Amino acid sequence: MGTRAVVAAVIRGDGGATAPPTTPTTTPTTPVGDAGAGTGLGGAARQSFANLVGVGLAAVGGFGLNVVITRGWPVREAGMFFAATSAFMIAASAARLGTDVGTVYFVSRQRTLDQRERIRGTILAGLVPVLAVGALLGLAGWLAAPALAGATMPEAGPGGVTALRVLLAFVPLAALNDYALAACRGFGQMRPLLTVERLGRTLVQFVAVAVAAWLGLSATTALPLAWAVPYLLAAVVAMLWLGRLVHRAGRHVSRPVPAGELAGPFWRFTTPRALSGLAAIVVQRLDIVLLSALRGPADAAVYTAATRFLALGQLSSVALSSSVQHRLAAAFARHDRAEAQQLYQAATSWLVLLSWPAYLVFAAFAGPMLALFGNGYGTGRRVVLLLALTMLVATGCGMVDMVLNMAGRTAWTFYNAMVGTVLNVIANVALIPRYGIVGAALAWAVSIMVTNLVPLGQLWRWMRLHPFGRGTRAAMALAVACFGLPLGAADLLDAPVAVRALLAVAGTVAYLAGALRWRAALHLGAKPMTSSPPLAPRTGLSTVQAAKLAAVGLLADRKERRELARPVTAANRRLGLRVARPIFILGAPRSGTTFLGSCVGALPSVSYHFEPRLTKAVARCVYEGSWTTQRAARYFRGYYGALLAASVHGGLRFAEKDPENCFIVPFLAEVFPDAVFLHVYRDGRDVAVSHAEQPWLNAASTGSGKSGRGGTPWGTAPRFWVEPERREEFTRVSDLGRSAWMWHRFTGSALAQLAELPTERVRHLRYENIVSRPTETAELVADFLEVGDPAGRQALHDRFAKARPDSVGRWRKRLAEQDLIDVLAQAEPLLSRLGYPTPPPGGRPVAS
Repeated sequence: MGTRAVVAAVIRGDGGATAPPTTPTTTPTTPVGDAGAGTGLGGAARQSFANLVGVGLAAVGGFGLNVVITRGWPVREAGMFFAATSAFMIAASAARLGTDVGTVYFVSRQRTLDQRERIRGTILAGLVPVLAVGALLGLAGWLAAPALAGATMPEAGPGGVTALRVLLAFVPLAALNDYALAACRGFGQMRPLLTVERLGRTLVQFVAVAVAAWLGLSATTALPLAWAVPYLLAAVVAMLWLGRLVHRAGRHVSRPVPAGELAGPFWRFTTPRALSGLAAIVVQRLDIVLLSALRGPADAAVYTAATRFLALGQLSSVALSSSVQHRLAAAFARHDRAEAQQLYQAATSWLVLLSWPAYLVFAAFAGPMLALFGNGYGTGRRVVLLLALTMLVATGCGMVDMVLNMAGRTAWTFYNAMVGTVLNVIANVALIPRYGIVGAALAWAVSIMVTNLVPLGQLWRWMRLHPFGRGTRAAMALAVACFGLPLGAADLLDAPVAVRALLAVAGTVAYLAGALRWRAALHLGAKPMTSSPPLAPRTGLSTVQAAKLAAVGLLADRKERRELARPVTAANRRLGLRVARPIFILGAPRSGTTFLGSCVGALPSVSYHFEPRLTKAVARCVYEGSWTTQRAARYFRGYYGALLAASVHGGLRFAEKDPENCFIVPFLAEVFPDAVFLHVYRDGRDVAVSHAEQPWLNAASTGSGKSGRGGTPWGTAPRFWVEPERREEFTRVSDLGRSAWMWHRFTGSALAQLAELPTERVRHLRYENIVSRPTETAELVADFLEVGDPAGRQALHDRFAKARPDSVGRWRKRLAEQDLIDVLAQAEPLLSRLGYPTPPPGGRPVAS
């Protein structure tokens, strides 16, 4: 049922007028994650925390599940079951075909680059092969079970065959579940992963296995069924969830790109990841299978129990990876290396902060913790110690494979994984017969070191990315000082468990205090509403300045309302401060925001306000972080209410147009949870021409003493949205170059931040389509704003009909060849991604 639902959603093309695939008139969005200049780090932090809670509960549940198994069945039967589940995990990973990375990568990019028409086909291009390969592997596993059991579990007998067959029958469902949840992450949705996989499946699995243990049921049939059936339930729910997201993304897309056209690029990217992903799971699970085959199921059980502590330590990595993955894909899609570096370093600092204390505690308390599994498991202490110390190095490198994958370097991860896998297999075969579980741990440690240090070097050598920011160094120093040194000394002195426990408690208190002390370096300060660092010196805003802007703004607003002249019914003319269902109109300056605002302002049910001065200035303070979120929220709510009251529009719906809002969408969405957003974007070359005709960024205006509505001086001084490392460059480029720069920053930030919001709250409008299809656009806006009365809809039609066709393509006549080179140097990448053709001037390549 779940499969049919999502296949139907993928194949079906929803009706409705819209633009061609490369030039969408509207673009509803759902969360992608961080994509951009403003939401990446803040959004990653928020999602990472929620995901960490879910992963933590899942890890604890999985650990408890292993305790139930080791205590509910004899050690040999537990070892047989662990070997069988390892075979299952390897087969399920093979069936995924690397789509857990491919779907996140492509869907995130397509949403970031405004290519909704490709999403449906991309999902289908990955879905069908996963289903087919999963079914084939399940069938092959059923037929080959006797041979597999004989080779890997010679002591298990017929029971091993039964267990393998039961588990391998569920391989297609496990692969389908993983695929659907990965695709949901591509939409920026973490909730499916948390509720379906982390919490739902884990809880059902734990309860089912606990019941089987309590009833004393068979380890060869009942236990595998109790463990595997939850995958069926999870797959159904995950596919239904994905079907809903795909259907929502396909609204207003009249001609979706067929899956056949997208399969080539999808599988060229994904195939190397399929092999490297399979190699990774082989490294994690093959040692258990080999231990069972070469040393017996008892050693396999002990080794599995000892390595379960790694799963607890890795929960932070899983949580952070799931939250940061699609954000990195979006950052690389925009060629925003600074954003990618910031995400990589911040995620690594969080990873070290969360995981190093766990590994150090596991190493110090290996003996008592292994006793939880029952008698006979204490021999795994050296395995815990060795792998825990190895993981300190691995986590210190950060999520190197994920960064390479999201940068499109899947071939590199493939070769790295192959080298690690070959080394792992050779070392296992060589060391297990002689050293048993310690030999398996040594083999895994070698593989872990290679598959982390090699990609770390690749990232630095070819991409100049590294994880060792100030936050990472601070987290490492804290962990070593609070846990490593005291617990290490206690271990050397063979201190009793009680003393170690006291040291661990004291270390935890000191650790939390240190994290609080260095919270800024660790990115643990007040919840950021934007992700980028301040892009200009903090302007601040005093109370006197705010009062002046508010007073001048109220007077100017009254004049601008008179110029808009349109009837307001007596029923709506009343005092009121409540801002309900506000409409935010945003886009780069000179992109058509004023025209779109006048269209929305023509609605009798709307109180429209043009770039309110006070909130325009406060927006910069929000972005820079010089104001707290709470203080800024009070100013926004209060000033919007004052505008409504001053205009006696208490019965109307508030609307405002302000380009600066492109950089604070998460803040606005949180402060006004019922708000909707209309974003208009335009050919950046036309924007540059139009903007350069104004004095705002022109060199001739520098030192004139004049300033904009929010108090920003005119001229070449770097604005708050200019990248810190490029501030000097900003003053040197031409006026047209600065205007194109402005368009790129505003438009890129709006697209990225709006992608964090649910579909129903966002519409993107392409200015050229507004001009060429005003009637269709008016209907789309009316539907989006839920305009029900005929008079309101007619007012929209009348306003949109005034769009000027001669405003499109002006750059072709106004830009000389050198001017066009200056503009494309700043705007070309985003122009191409938005579907605007960019032939090189004079037929010569243009640097971008």
